[in-house]
Amino acid sequence: MIRRAAGMLILFLVLCCGIAPYPRAAVGAAGGAHISSLSCSTPVDHPAKFSYGTTEVLVCSSTVQSGSQLNLVILTKRLATIHIQLLFPDGTSAVLDAVADKLGNAKLTLPIHYNPITRYARAQLLVTVTRPGHTEVVPGSVTIVQAIPLASTRLFARPADVLTWCPADRTSCSIRNNSNLIIRVDSDPGAQVAVTLSYPDGESIPCPSSFTSATGTYRCQLPVVYQAKDTTSQGSALSIVAQVSAGGYTQTRSLRMSLVGH
Repeated sequence: MIRRAAGMLILFLVLCCGIAPYPRAAVGAAGGAHISSLSCSTPVDHPAKFSYGTTEVLVCSSTVQSGSQLNLVILTKRLATIHIQLLFPDGTSAVLDAVADKLGNAKLTLPIHYNPITRYARAQLLVTVTRPGHTEVVPGSVTIVQAIPLASTRLFARPADVLTWCPADRTSCSIRNNSNLIIRVDSDPGAQVAVTLSYPDGESIPCPSSFTSATGTYRCQLPVVYQAKDTTSQGSALSIVAQVSAGGYTQTRSLRMSLVGH
């Protein structure tokens, strides 16, 4: 009798050990819960995280410039419907709709066309997640930086027989008399460019007035031919001035180069 009871106890323990518990992750997936994590695909500056209920929203960069893109990573219930609104101070908005994948993830990009009238503006972010019988609204905010036309304008120059540009390479910031000078302006695409080369005695030679290319580049080549009228009083520096205009804005850049052998 004792042996029989012991045998039944051993059989019971074996059966209990052989039954694996139902995986918690599987229960979560079956119930629609997310099992992933928030992360941006590239390194970012000043990320911000907002959440409500079962929905988490990661703004990859909480400060974006007008004309760029706002990148969002959303973690919620699987196959949930996502509606994004970015409300600007002037009453306009940017809207985007999407659906979370089977893991509840959504990586979205929202173009920013609003340009603030001041340096910075705060936009209200609303992420609405809907699934049958339930809605969650995640509020947040994003800082929009004003995009100033021509702010990226740069002026470069180099002798025609040199490959590096002045002022990035100081060894390229001198040019021999009776040689050719290449001038380059980088700015917004389609900007109007006027460049003038001035000699030490004040005489100047203009480049042809034109526009930057679709990639925002303008180039000009000028011969450097200078004969000093008074070698005792004149300096030995060339002055290059570029005036760039677009959309009612004008930027001026200047550069000096040493003149050798004049």
